[in-house]
Amino acid sequence: MLESQCATYFLPSGEINAQLFESSLDCIKMVDLNGRIVQINPGAVDVLELESANDICGGPWLALWPEESQAIVSDAIAAAIRGERTQFAAFSPTAKGAPRWWDVIVSPVRSADGKIHQLMAVSRDVTEIYLARQALRDADIRKDEFLAILAHELRNPLSAAGMAATLLETQVLDANRTVQMGKLIGRQIAHMSRLVEDLIDISRVSRGLIVLTRQPVDMRSVIEDAVEQLHALATEKGHTLTLRMAETDCTVSGDRTRLVQVVSNIFGNAVRYTPAGGRIEIDMSRTPGSVVIAVSDTGVGIHAERMAELFGLFTQVNRTSDRNGSGLGLGLALVQKLVELHDGTVTGYSAGEGQGSVFTVTLPAAERLA
Repeated sequence: MLESQCATYFLPSGEINAQLFESSLDCIKMVDLNGRIVQINPGAVDVLELESANDICGGPWLALWPEESQAIVSDAIAAAIRGERTQFAAFSPTAKGAPRWWDVIVSPVRSADGKIHQLMAVSRDVTEIYLARQALRDADIRKDEFLAILAHELRNPLSAAGMAATLLETQVLDANRTVQMGKLIGRQIAHMSRLVEDLIDISRVSRGLIVLTRQPVDMRSVIEDAVEQLHALATEKGHTLTLRMAETDCTVSGDRTRLVQVVSNIFGNAVRYTPAGGRIEIDMSRTPGSVVIAVSDTGVGIHAERMAELFGLFTQVNRTSDRNGSGLGLGLALVQKLVELHDGTVTGYSAGEGQGSVFTVTLPAAERLA
């Protein structure tokens, strides 16, 4: 927002002020009353990523700003010509295209007789502050979305379990119906327990409270256990599942329970976000010093713009309006943290929406850690 105030500004002169102009790390520009740059300090050359001062001297200051910022700059110039000191914040990339956000003060420069003959614009790079604030705003939005999703994820099983409990309390049911209601309650409690466990795990990992119980682990058995956990759901959706296991030794040094959690979370996403009748493939290969597990699917895919935030907290692979099966957005964040605890890496790739995705986990082979 443009702020202005009346001020009388005389351009300082003398050796000390010349040294300040030369040594300042801020971008200082002297602008004539026609809006053309007549002088810049060495700091401006550096922060604007110019080859030399001649790159912009003599040209209009307004031309350095993108169209969306030009109106506020033009207003600041006009205000300074009227004798007002103005301050504004705006976006403008450097000469090399690097995005930058600036805090700018524009002041009138008066000669000895008090007449305004130039303007001085001092721009300070506030990109880090801007991005930090933006990150906080984004985190606050994700927090609100997460709370809404959590409420939804808990409401459904609570409603189903409550309904079953009411039937058991208020009606006389035959043995089979009673067993069905008991199983329904059990399933809903198990679902809510998994949600709570994910929340507890992500909190523990974030605070460094998870300690791995390392031992030699055959990743074949890890994949088999993960597949077994979700086999019923994959079968229900008619997925074609293909497993390809390396014939060489695929032992890693790690916590077996946590490694099963890693693979099942990735495989679970593939099952969840692949439409009925789709294909899922799990490939495990052995490279020198590493065991590599790749889970690919023919699912909904991921837009390129979302790949950068994919492993962030409370980020869902694919948001839907009804949120059915969307989960809490904790799975991939937890996967990344657990893989890093095992000195490994995890990456995701998708050619775009509707084109499936591939998630790859790379872990150090056991002998590498021996």
